[in-house]
Order: sequence, then structure tokens, then C-alpha cells
Amino acid sequence: YVAAIAPLRLPGLTVRPTAFIRVDRLSDGGLRYTTERVDNAFEGSFRGLAERVTPTITAATTLRAEERCLAAEAEFELTMPLPSWWPIPAPAMDAGGALISRLVEKDTRVSLERVIGEYEARRGAAAAGGAEQQQGGGVRADE
Repeated sequence: YVAAIAPLRLPGLTVRPTAFIRVDRLSDGGLRYTTERVDNAFEGSFRGLAERVTPTITAATTLRAEERCLAAEAEFELTMPLPSWWPIPAPAMDAGGALISRLVEKDTRVSLERVIGEYEARRGAAAAGGAEQQQGGGVRADE
């Protein structure tokens, strides 16, 4: 899958990421989606700097149904070349870490909301189909 992610807008820099994601069905019935690559398009006055320190992102999430609950495991790694002005001051690192945490939490919440919404829509459609069959509706084999 290819996912165009909402742009990250910072003063002097806009980042427009596009993620390439592989989804695998697991033998135990779970799903694993893996971010294989993220391409970033940069805009703004800090574009050149951002292009020189572009991170590599490795991420994978595994979803399973366990005892009538949806369980998720996530792995996330962000690797980037260190600029010449490294180390970054602690307050800036703390702010960056907090931003990444919020982004991962939001991604996880939105993903789960989509999965739950799709499940409920399919469950509702299946229930409506069952009610229709009980009332004599539906498609017969000879139609």
C-alpha cells in the first residue's frame, strides 16, 4: 500500500511523507503491517538542512484478536545521520521525543479506530443479511 501522510508543518519547514506499507496475514489469524520505506518531500527555508539529515524509519505493527480483545504490538525505529552541530540540546531532544510519541500514539489510535469501524460495519452488514434471510429475503441458488 502507499499512504500519503498528512504534512508536518513546522516554522520554516513542511514535510510531506509518503509511506510504503506491506500487510501480511499471520498464521495465527493476526495481521502485521510493516513500513518498508518512507519518502519525504521537504518545503520551506530549512529544506536543505532537512534533506541532509533525512531519517530512516522502520516500523511494524502486529494486530491480533485475543480473548475478545484487539491486541497490538508495535516496533518503531528512527535512524538519522548526525549533523555537525550534534549533540542537540536536551530541551530540543525532549520536544522531538514528545512529538514522535504523540505521532505514534495518534497513528495507533487512528489505525485501531479504522479496524474497529470496519469490523462493526461488516458485523452490521452480516447481521442485516441474516435478518433478511430469516424474513425470506436474499438470493436463492436458482436465481
